[in-house]
Amino acid sequence: MIKVGGDFSSLQNIPGGHHNPPCYQHQHLHSSSGSGTRTALDTPRTRSQSSDTRLYWRVAGEMEGGGSSEGGDSGDPGGRRDISCNLALSDFSQLSFLAKGAMCKCFLANSHPRIPGPVVLKMAIENGPREAERGLNSELSLLQNLTHPNLTMVLGAGQTPKGRTFVVMEYLDRGTLRARMDAARGGLGFWPGVRHAVELASVMAYLHDDAMPGMCILHRDLKPDNLGFRGNVMKLVDLGLAKVIKHSEAGVDEFYRMSGEVGSLRYMAPEVASQYPYNEKADVHSFGVVMWELVTGWLPYAGLSPEMFMFQAVQHGQRPLMQFGWDPDFKRLLASCWAEDPRDRPGFAYIHETLEALLVEKGGAAATAAADTVGGATMSSCCGPSSASSSSRSSGSGGGLLSRMFSGRKKGKAVPPSGGGGGGGGGRG
Repeated sequence: MIKVGGDFSSLQNIPGGHHNPPCYQHQHLHSSSGSGTRTALDTPRTRSQSSDTRLYWRVAGEMEGGGSSEGGDSGDPGGRRDISCNLALSDFSQLSFLAKGAMCKCFLANSHPRIPGPVVLKMAIENGPREAERGLNSELSLLQNLTHPNLTMVLGAGQTPKGRTFVVMEYLDRGTLRARMDAARGGLGFWPGVRHAVELASVMAYLHDDAMPGMCILHRDLKPDNLGFRGNVMKLVDLGLAKVIKHSEAGVDEFYRMSGEVGSLRYMAPEVASQYPYNEKADVHSFGVVMWELVTGWLPYAGLSPEMFMFQAVQHGQRPLMQFGWDPDFKRLLASCWAEDPRDRPGFAYIHETLEALLVEKGGAAATAAADTVGGATMSSCCGPSSASSSSRSSGSGGGLLSRMFSGRKKGKAVPPSGGGGGGGGGRG
């Protein structure tokens, strides 16, 4: 997993920051120096960090009910795809370093006698967190059993001469979604963004409902850095934080404490950021934020310090602004995805069905044609870039968004989700 951190940023230290980003009101944000747009909101919490404002977030305690007790442990998923897990590192030709993050590093290999290249070799970093190796093995165990056109494929595995596991992944030759949006500058466009949201909803519906009979796979780290492209097909990568729970326990009124890392704060559901028990609807919230970014081209919550994010988004339920001219059905779906109460968020089967119908009925051929014109710089890794994103998406002008901070959301301090009756989201999962 490539985790990119950075200094806190504010409107003042973003190029052109004397102009208000179009989705935010002007406000005084206290920050340290730094010019990058990637901030502590993008950095996950590890178990070794203390509970201060360094914005490494986790949920304490062990998982109650079904599933495993450690982050990323997927249990025994049953039947596996026929891949070799005894590959020799020396058999891969022309290895070149790609990227390194807090949990793993990746290399590009041109060929292997039994695997057509190029491929990506992913391994836990040396002297890294103890969760790194366990998470990589869990990801391997999980991906061996999964097949979906929008899910990255594992092609094999082996051990280095020092006994460390490496996983062979398909190479995503068109880079990450983060890189593609940065290269597009003004964004992908509304309907191309919806088209990619359909792809993401499809694979998430598969993970939540269909991948493992009787089980629900929570991804727990949805963000553009964990979405890549092979050709023009978007694929979900990095299941190192995935959690498997029994499907019967993944009801809208069931919430669980889970240990381990739980993703990046910028895309994190309020209940997760507040360290309350959560369920699969946390993925739905993250999806909503990613979908907003897909159709706007703007970095969500740009310029907010971690403390301001907790105050505005978590405690007061504020969300990025929706554009006035957006389709009403799309706006209603988006609002339901990032609803404050997890029980009000729909399931991914419903989200996928709704977005697909919207794309067919209202997007039409224009969406496909527009999407085909969007290029993406080829990135070096299947697990995201290791450098800061371009500042253009968080500070530029244009985009048609109103110059005020958030759309109207009901205010109220985040409270632990409770059982009992609650409005379902209109879909399963």
